[in-house]
Amino acid sequence: MSFGGDMGPNIGTTINKIVCATNGRKLNSTSHTLFKKAQQYSDCMDAAERAYTDNVMPNDAEGARQLLSLLHDHKRAVLEASMHTLQEAQTLLGRLRNMTTEGATLDSRPLQIRTNIDFGEYRS
Repeated sequence: MSFGGDMGPNIGTTINKIVCATNGRKLNSTSHTLFKKAQQYSDCMDAAERAYTDNVMPNDAEGARQLLSLLHDHKRAVLEASMHTLQEAQTLLGRLRNMTTEGATLDSRPLQIRTNIDFGEYRS
């Protein structure tokens, strides 16, 4: 972990640099997890779209039951993937909100941090 030269003229600056690096790592991890969940959601949506559009109506009752079961499974997978993606997004927003409150003590430009995070929350 690099802190850009010397660690700081006092222990407070050093601790602030360590906290900033740790928060950055947590944000990177959370955003990477969110990206993976969003990709899984997209894959589920693609599979569901194929399942819902490429259907030939079955001629018997058992075939209809199997088709309905398959469509139901795809629907459940899409809803679960959506739920997991939204949970990860909420986690990321929570971490950003925490950084807003910590930003006042970690940076010489606390209003800049608050503005950037508020803008990120507004766009989500």
